[in-house]
Amino acid sequence: MDTDPLSTLEKLPNLTILVLDEHCFTGVKLTCHAMGFPKLKSLYIGYSANLEMWDVENGAMPHLCYLTIYNCAILKMIPDGLRFLTSLEELVIRRMPEEFVIRVEVCADGEEGEDFDKIRHIPDVLIQ
Repeated sequence: MDTDPLSTLEKLPNLTILVLDEHCFTGVKLTCHAMGFPKLKSLYIGYSANLEMWDVENGAMPHLCYLTIYNCAILKMIPDGLRFLTSLEELVIRRMPEEFVIRVEVCADGEEGEDFDKIRHIPDVLIQ
């Protein structure tokens, strides 16, 4: 599917788990709109070979607790809007490009990646 499926899925009032995996989305941009996904607790985004950009608007996914991003070979950066997801307890980043990982990790010398401030509030961040 080339069109962003989130604009439809985010309107499902009782959706609590969403897995966007291989062949679910072949477009280049996803957007989570404000007020979207009112009860979503877990989101998994992976194997999206064409995904370059993901936007999360303030007010989207207000109850998201668990987020996993994996195998999105050309996703450039973590969404700015992750900083608004104050209920997020766990972020897993798995098998992502080195450039993506460098932007969110803290180096051995304590230097923070340029996007670390977007995930600083998340208690459990796992990068594999």
